[in-house]
Amino acid sequence: MLGDFRARLIKHGIEERVLDVVLDRCSQHGLLRAEGRQRTDSTHVLAAVRALNRMEFVGETLRAALEVLAAAAPGWLTPLIDAGWTERYGSRIDSYRFPKGDDVRARWAEQVGRDGWTWNRRRPP
Repeated sequence: MLGDFRARLIKHGIEERVLDVVLDRCSQHGLLRAEGRQRTDSTHVLAAVRALNRMEFVGETLRAALEVLAAAAPGWLTPLIDAGWTERYGSRIDSYRFPKGDDVRARWAEQVGRDGWTWNRRRPP
């Protein structure tokens, strides 16, 4: 299947555009740096992508659950949230630009975990 995809890219002469999009996306997520040496081992790249994917998955799951709760039990949810929740969950997580730096990302992930724990301890009526 990938071979067919590659053949179509080459046939239409758009392989460079696809590569540019992939490289741009990797740069946005801090996987590539301007200048300097780049790590090319797949283990490093896969680990970085997996971490971002998991952050997006957990954050988006919590965001979707909060949307359902906001519609089903707004009176129950309102006292639990603060302005930070709107910043974290106001828009889809997959379009969110995660901050650079492992420590900042770890703090974001820990905060999302605390948020989930906060509303999970007090189940809605």
